Amino acid sequence: MEIWRINPSKIRKSDIEKMAVSLKKGKILVVPTDTVYGLVAKMGEREIEEKIFKIKKRKKKKPFLLFVPHLAAAKKIAVISEEQERFLKKVWPGKVTVVFKKEKKKEQLD
Repeated sequence: MEIWRINPSKIRKSDIEKMAVSLKKGKILVVPTDTVYGLVAKMGEREIEEKIFKIKKRKKKKPFLLFVPHLAAAKKIAVISEEQERFLKKVWPGKVTVVFKKEKKKEQLD
């Protein structure tokens, strides 16, 4: 396990690059959000998802949060109604969590 000390108010490009490389290698990161510390990993890697369920001691039927960079990415993995899309266009980017129904065919986000 590695521990990096990163000042959230002074994130450097090199910090972002280091995290991106780690995610691409299949690492799981712990990062602060507005309300909790979250586990962050590359979506779609079954082995990594299994590790997260194990770390969190979470039942497999209970879904977990996915961070997406924009609405187009969310639409690839979730069913989003026109009403929800209008709402998201008003609040994103912003400090909001939204629960959607998962799309049956999950795409890989890069």
